[in-house]
Amino acid sequence: MVLGAAETEPMDNQTDPSRCILIVSFLEPWSIGPGQGAPSLYETLAGYARAGWSVDYVTFWKRSLLGVAHERSVEIDIPGVTVHRFSIPRWRWLPANLQAKLDRLLLFPLFALPTTLRMLRERRPSIFYAYEASAIITASLSRLFRRKREQTIHRIQGVSVLGESHRKRWFMLRKAESLLSLRARADAYIMTNDGTRGDEVWQYWNSAVTADRLLHIRNGISPELFQAKSDRGAALARFRLDPAHLHLLMLSRLDPIKRVDRGLRAMAGLRDSHPQVRLLIVGDGEQRQELEALAQSLGIGDRVRFLGALDRSGVAGALQCADIFLSLYDFSNCGNPLFEALLCELPIITLDNGATGTVITHGDNGLLLPVGDGDRLDDALRTLVEDSDARDRLRLGARSWAQANLVSWVDRMNREVEWVVRKTAC
Repeated sequence: MVLGAAETEPMDNQTDPSRCILIVSFLEPWSIGPGQGAPSLYETLAGYARAGWSVDYVTFWKRSLLGVAHERSVEIDIPGVTVHRFSIPRWRWLPANLQAKLDRLLLFPLFALPTTLRMLRERRPSIFYAYEASAIITASLSRLFRRKREQTIHRIQGVSVLGESHRKRWFMLRKAESLLSLRARADAYIMTNDGTRGDEVWQYWNSAVTADRLLHIRNGISPELFQAKSDRGAALARFRLDPAHLHLLMLSRLDPIKRVDRGLRAMAGLRDSHPQVRLLIVGDGEQRQELEALAQSLGIGDRVRFLGALDRSGVAGALQCADIFLSLYDFSNCGNPLFEALLCELPIITLDNGATGTVITHGDNGLLLPVGDGDRLDDALRTLVEDSDARDRLRLGARSWAQANLVSWVDRMNREVEWVVRKTAC
């Protein structure tokens, strides 16, 4: 159910406020479209509802600005979750990048405030859960207008946008919404452990983020990837792929920090010597046209398939088709795509940055390469393309690590809910 800014619906005043949670977020439950892209917010909403909480989710009606993630309103139908949307102004005379900055830093917090205060007054939730920077600014503003009765949780998905510059004050002033959210005080804090060492960044900027008040936790894995492996031939047929080819796979949002260009250049190095190799790219985003043009300029346009954004079953199918997985991000590679590749027992080539080395052990469950050494990447890729035994060894290591370390989204959210209940009961 979706409620607009001027729409109202009778509230169920019999709902137990101790089991009510208000979740405010700039983001959509899926980052690209229904069932497509990052599922973290969707799984958070579903996890609290599944645990018996009444969930009110406040966000705004999206509009396309830069062609990036979270620019499309995504309807959801989760029992126990009610969505409340509001509008924020779009000034056509303002450059899109400035509009996007104003949206996150100022307009979302200001225009979210009336709906947020109404929800706090009418629903009387026991927990105010501010999901990501703009919502955390909203939570801070709301304290000027409310008596504190609910516990406040601040949740951040990671700090890859800050890279290695989080200690540089002038840089952080340019990332004002991130700086304000990191410094804001709450009763408890949740940070996704995506390998960017976000726990250290948060503790650097905020002395209140102590170890006992911070849950630093990995994402879960989508349930369909735990199911029995599908027939690879059927998956290849679904995407009209030739089983005689060897398929590399990259899976990410198509924006500059994901460095899909590295995979294209490595693929170009195999163009003449290994004509059977193909590169599959799953995902969409602002850089797609640029990457498609790069593939053409490198002379590999006919050997690269841009599959676009896929739903979860499509992602699972693409993983079934792959022979080698590439993850070449700038700052850390410990996101869900890498974990899903491990779960699907794929040989992995990735870069030793962030905390990637805590997941990938070189030669055991993947090849871990230094950043900025294109020759090492080319050599590693050529080795795995030519050596099926090496691929098989890495598959065994991937399966072992995944079985020992990965959990489903249900288990991941159960752990979070239990932790939040303990912390907010103190």
